[in-house]
Amino acid sequence: RTGSGSGTIAARIDADGLKFGTNTAAANALNEYEEGDFVPTITTSGGTTTYVVQKGAYTRIGRVCHVMVNLVAVNNSNVTLYNLNLPFTAGHVSSGTSWYPTIAIGNFYNINLTGGGTMLGAYAINGQAAARLHSCGNNTNQLAPSCTANTNFEVRFEGSFIIQ
Repeated sequence: RTGSGSGTIAARIDADGLKFGTNTAAANALNEYEEGDFVPTITTSGGTTTYVVQKGAYTRIGRVCHVMVNLVAVNNSNVTLYNLNLPFTAGHVSSGTSWYPTIAIGNFYNINLTGGGTMLGAYAINGQAAARLHSCGNNTNQLAPSCTANTNFEVRFEGSFIIQ
């Protein structure tokens, strides 16, 4: 309560979780908070991937997970880069039509954009603990990027996604 014990209720905790104000609906309770680390990996079209740096951290608040990743790797073949793993299974946001939150790629090196792409993008895949990498920009078809054999590639990203 605010004030001297007889004022407005600011928050309450019950079996459903933390509720703010006068809200008593179980569906609106905050019942999950977690911070942690995970080991990011990448799915490729083949070859052997050797990791130089694999750092991943996350904060989960309710159904939303915010991730930060730094991944440096090398593959012994020319390969297509597909998915980066996430710490939880992703869901989707439904507001009339379903859409999937994107993840901002802050930095990438030695990754070849395909189909005339001008930037590297990613989006959380509904029903999977993964984010799909794709070339985007310049009206591309969101094709998967690639890397050259025996060359270190790096991707740093952060973003938020809905947990299933």
